[in-house]
Amino acid sequence: MNLHNQYYWFKEVIPHNVCDNIIRMGNKQIERIEKYGGDTSGTTRGGGEKTKNEGKVSAKELTPKEQLESGGKYYARDSEVAWFNDQWLYDMVWPYLEEANKESGWNWDFDWAESFQFTKYKEGGLYNWHNDGGSDIHGEYILADEKMLEKCKDEKVSLPNLYTDDKTFEGKVRKISMTMNLTDPKEYDGGKLKFDLSKTHDSGVDIMEIDEINRKGSIVFFPSFMSHTITPITRGTRYSLVLWVLGKPWR
Repeated sequence: MNLHNQYYWFKEVIPHNVCDNIIRMGNKQIERIEKYGGDTSGTTRGGGEKTKNEGKVSAKELTPKEQLESGGKYYARDSEVAWFNDQWLYDMVWPYLEEANKESGWNWDFDWAESFQFTKYKEGGLYNWHNDGGSDIHGEYILADEKMLEKCKDEKVSLPNLYTDDKTFEGKVRKISMTMNLTDPKEYDGGKLKFDLSKTHDSGVDIMEIDEINRKGSIVFFPSFMSHTITPITRGTRYSLVLWVLGKPWR
């Protein structure tokens, strides 16, 4: 899909005290989950998270082509996450979402959003090249039946990729992704958001660093099908808030 605007951003629009409050909320949630033996590691659709790849090394800054050709020799993600459904968060970001969708020229139909993902990247943390959703019929959420739900409950495992127990997700796909930077750039090194703008995803030459997101309180919206990465943290901790906006597949 050829786009005039491949992403749309707002610089430092969220007050710093609000960012700090979200960080406190996220860290408390992570601490609470870990206290009761829960898993806070960020996952990938292909099982490429560090916790499932012990003994492997970080993918670091492999180009998209190098990652595709790596044969699973590396882990692709190392982060901690927590989840929020607070209405005030949706109320805060929704006007920016609607403005971005209009002013970018996308004008895409959407009618739902997933939970907010609070993400914590400590030193060494990263999320190598990936996209958030295919946005066509192959990326549709499927409503799990009772048999599948019972099996997952008995085995204490999550639903398989793209299955959901929420009927409002059924038949919808991720169309627009959002990242909000919660951290002052002086507090960490690395952790850069980059997009792969190439059409073939194998050249490694059309890589763009999204400088507009570096400032605390800044937001960027982009198509969920766009390949992107968070480069390794080399000092400090980077916090972000992520959201995926859903709608019916393009037809």
